[in-house]
Amino acid sequence: MPITKLQENLERRFNREFKHQYLAKLPEKVARRTLVEIDRAQIEQRMAFTRENYCMVREKLMEIMYWDKDAHPGERPPQKRDVVEAAKSVAMLDLALLKAEIETGMYKTPIEKLAADIRYDPPTDGSAATCCRPSTSGTAGASSSATRCTPTGSWRG
Repeated sequence: MPITKLQENLERRFNREFKHQYLAKLPEKVARRTLVEIDRAQIEQRMAFTRENYCMVREKLMEIMYWDKDAHPGERPPQKRDVVEAAKSVAMLDLALLKAEIETGMYKTPIEKLAADIRYDPPTDGSAATCCRPSTSGTAGASSSATRCTPTGSWRG
């Protein structure tokens, strides 16, 4: 649909003016967003493959670290330096995977979710309102009581 036709339809429907420059940018924005979503899907597939490889390598390194002579009869146990190198490799792999996940945005919480998690209590004693996050009982490391934000912005439990 040509931009001028779209402009006329929108102006008729919403009873207001739409600038031609604004409407001309929309197809570019949609195309760019589509490319970003396709890239995100490809990155997520690649990260899943990387995680599978990581699990296999980590398992083998853990076998070296926690050598069980009963599980490997007749084999020589790894040398101390090999055990240390395996432990260093596991730590480096853990950090590398975490860094890759952070850089690909896997830990970014959508703003809508953040906004839904925060509620504002009205002031009861005339002081400034405090914000609080609902308790997340049932998750690892969560406290049973809600955490409140003090007027200075620091968090307290």
